[in-house]
Amino acid sequence: MSDSNAQMRAVYIISVAAELAGVHPQTLRIYERKGLLEPARTTGGSR
Repeated sequence: MSDSNAQMRAVYIISVAAELAGVHPQTLRIYERKGLLEPARTTGGSR
């Protein structure tokens, strides 16, 4: 994703992202571990 696209996307905490996706937050963590999702990170490395 280009920097300009990344700046225009909303960033959600995992509980909100999970609710929007209709899944449990742990499901998103599992997807990340399996390489199915790549969360945005702050400059400090937080997801």
